[in-house]
Amino acid sequence: MKHYLLLIALVAAFAANAQLAHPVLDPDHDYGWEEWGEGTMIDGWISQACGAANGADYREYPITVQFQRSTTPAGFIRIVEPWLQPTSWFIQSGLSITPGYDLIIEIADNGVVIIMPQRTGYSALHPVSKSQIDYIVNNWAGYYLTENDDIDKALLYDQQYPQHATTYENGIITVPLCMRSVVRANEEISAEDVGGAGDGVAIIYTPDSAGVPSVEVGESQDSDTPAEYYTLTGMRVDKPSRGNLYLERRGSQVSKVLYR
Repeated sequence: MKHYLLLIALVAAFAANAQLAHPVLDPDHDYGWEEWGEGTMIDGWISQACGAANGADYREYPITVQFQRSTTPAGFIRIVEPWLQPTSWFIQSGLSITPGYDLIIEIADNGVVIIMPQRTGYSALHPVSKSQIDYIVNNWAGYYLTENDDIDKALLYDQQYPQHATTYENGIITVPLCMRSVVRANEEISAEDVGGAGDGVAIIYTPDSAGVPSVEVGESQDSDTPAEYYTLTGMRVDKPSRGNLYLERRGSQVSKVLYR
């Protein structure tokens, strides 16, 4: 039976320093999942970490993924087995991924984008202990809610530190602070297991986005024609910031770039 990365919260009296608060999904609830369509995911989580260790650039491996979304209630997005897709760096590299692990993303009513710590299906031997470990991923909001199950404070943090905040705009989910960690294989994920901010940036183009026909990635390169940068909604940006997606115009040429 397929396990959908359900993280089960215990009552508050038992949650402190133990199991994760603010569950991704309630396993006893029927969310009325419906097919949404196809999109693209640039994995700044474990593809960034494992790819870099093997001399590969994760940004060169956009993953074609299938999306589902909940209807009862609305607000949850499910990306079906992203790391198992043929275009992922892991499959391209011939690495083994355990089937059955989706990526669950929650878009809260106040706009906070939550990715609670959840398994990816990728396992390896720990370099020191030599024990089998499972890779888990999350974002800052998910990390915050493991320690303090207060979504209003997570929203306040996003407002104070927008460079860390995951956004959902124009059908695009941008995770500027990808967080990853490991847990012993087959063990429950607990608060002390999560964290570990990495250098990668995740960009997820949902079926509601305009699509990503081609994305150039890297620092803006010098050329004879100076570059001008705009947001995806067309606003001019004088000082583009690391980890954000822009439209770059050089003369008559316009392309999407993930600025590094």
